[in-house]
Amino acid sequence: RRAPYAPAFNASLGADWRLGRGWFAAAELRATGRTYYVESGDPAAAQPAYALASARLGYEAGRWRLALFGDNLADAHYYALMIPGVGHGVPGAPRTFGAEISLRW
Repeated sequence: RRAPYAPAFNASLGADWRLGRGWFAAAELRATGRTYYVESGDPAAAQPAYALASARLGYEAGRWRLALFGDNLADAHYYALMIPGVGHGVPGAPRTFGAEISLRW
């Protein structure tokens, strides 16, 4: 028996590339195993294993950085939190694309 809210496993694999002259790329795959949300291990109050992929591509020079990113690229449907006693859950973030600009000082 496993404690509730404890997934069967957590795994992460990431890679960063520096392509020279400031260009960079990064990719990450995070996986979470089956998670039961009650002590009895009831499958009705469980979430199957899922994986989330993300990627980032950008340019960095001096103190500033510009990047385009995508998170949950396969648009996996999962819950960040489930509360079986009241029949509610918090859905995980959907597929998201964006851009970021950062400045260090």
